[in-house]
Amino acid sequence: MIEKQKVVEMDALYKNLTNRSFKKRSAILLTLADLVSMPIIYRMCTDLNLFKKYLLVSLKIKIPGIQEVPPHIIREFYPLYSNGVLLMLILFLVYHCVVYYFYQKGSEPCRVYVHFYSATAAIGSLLFLYSIRGGSIVNTLGILAACLIYFYNGLAPKELKAKISE
Repeated sequence: MIEKQKVVEMDALYKNLTNRSFKKRSAILLTLADLVSMPIIYRMCTDLNLFKKYLLVSLKIKIPGIQEVPPHIIREFYPLYSNGVLLMLILFLVYHCVVYYFYQKGSEPCRVYVHFYSATAAIGSLLFLYSIRGGSIVNTLGILAACLIYFYNGLAPKELKAKISE
């Protein structure tokens, strides 16, 4: 009974969509999910204390007796590192915008990529939510919103996707 009710509720999400409008909506929502996720990922990856910790681990490999990272090393390497993370995320976003554009235009390789990415990102977002539990409510809500978008696009039941008319 519950399973049938879930299918009916999910059916309502896709009921009035054509194939073209579904792809367009998906492309817009996925871009939005990427835009919401990226600042959160950037803040977490560029945490100064985490950077110092991993830099010290890296330096201990080369300099076994080192106990603390000299401040001038941090001042030199941290901007380089944080700019590298930012560049990587911007390139990721540009790449996805291109893929989403061709996805909505009907490219089959892009469709496969978008559906695989959506499915894995939905699962990854759930794991990410677990890892940031107890953190900022803004981060949690942002990742939760992105997760729902990924689920909407990537994990919709096949029978519902089949109902979307051409």
